[in-house]
Amino acid sequence: MSGTEGEEQLIRPLRAGVRQSAFEGKHMWSVRAEERQGAFEGKHMWSARAYERQGAFERKHKWLVRAEERQGAFEGKHKWLVRAEERQGAFEGKHKGLARAYERQGAFEGKHKWLARAYERQGAFEGKRKWLARAYERQGAFEGKHKWLARAYERQGAFEG
Repeated sequence: MSGTEGEEQLIRPLRAGVRQSAFEGKHMWSVRAEERQGAFEGKHMWSARAYERQGAFERKHKWLVRAEERQGAFEGKHKWLVRAEERQGAFEGKHKGLARAYERQGAFEGKHKWLARAYERQGAFEGKRKWLARAYERQGAFEGKHKWLARAYERQGAFEG
């Protein structure tokens, strides 16, 4: 045994002893986990990180972990709604059209896709497509009436003169 090998054999246990000799023989990731309160033994790194964020996220997929970090409000909702809520900017004035549409949340719940799309294209309510805005202002024309009447309202000119 050379002098260098002998020194190394003495230093290794000393380093372990500095960490209270509790970690000897364990893998590095486990050592680090135990340094963060000994609660993570035998768990994979992703689980350790999840436990650091309160242990609430075990065995969940990454997208759900992120969703729950933003208050667990997304559980059981359809993907399109999750994506919409994940793009939080939509509620903070970045995508004003979608934010306003969500403010009128009833418009998205239980109604047909074409209506949802119309609300997402918020410009339709702000004078960009005036004919559609006027038609929605007289909402009764779209609810429970025949298609020919709806089309007539869409061609707003037919009612104005």
